[in-house]
Amino acid sequence: MTIEEAAKHGDVGIWYNGYDRDDFGTGWFWEVNCGYQSWGSHDYYDDPMKALESLKTFLETWTGPTK
Repeated sequence: MTIEEAAKHGDVGIWYNGYDRDDFGTGWFWEVNCGYQSWGSHDYYDDPMKALESLKTFLETWTGPTK
């Protein structure tokens, strides 16, 4: 699925976490939010392009929300 197709199901974004909560670290991450369900990267990335590539890899097999 492309980012454009995923966006028809909800919000797709790449964000920067600058606050180190609970020792998770800081950096770029991606999220797909479909209201009742959401998915996000488990890692933080130093570069937003790395987060984008991770998102695209996730979307290759994602079929959309199940609810």
